[in-house]
Amino acid sequence: MAMTKAEKARVEQLETELREAKALRWTERVTPDIPVPMGGSFAETSGYTLIGSRDYIRVEPAWSSCVFHGTGYASSKEQKAHRGSASQKGIALYSTRLLALRAMRFEIESGAAKRLSSIDKMIEDEIGKVEDRYEREDEA
Repeated sequence: MAMTKAEKARVEQLETELREAKALRWTERVTPDIPVPMGGSFAETSGYTLIGSRDYIRVEPAWSSCVFHGTGYASSKEQKAHRGSASQKGIALYSTRLLALRAMRFEIESGAAKRLSSIDKMIEDEIGKVEDRYEREDEA
């Protein structure tokens, strides 16, 4: 039997609520698994890195040597071909996009937890003020 528009809308709403409930979980921290290359400046690694801050973060392909690193390209050669510039200092990278995405989720999750904790503290403080006011009114 076919669902009505209202039933379809309700199913979609329930699916969204389920997805959101599943999103509210703690995940493990993921650290880069490709270390900064050691040795000569010609040694180079490729992988993925996180770009941005907790409010806006994304996964990008990246490369690193012990002296420089670049993002948006998988190698220094590719970056130079597109006239891109490198940044100083080598960086550790994630070997797969999946690991980088998991690290990105953890970063966003951590930032959201800190913001929610701050809001919870403000709520607790406000509740305390209201309770103090009621206690003073009862004493009067």
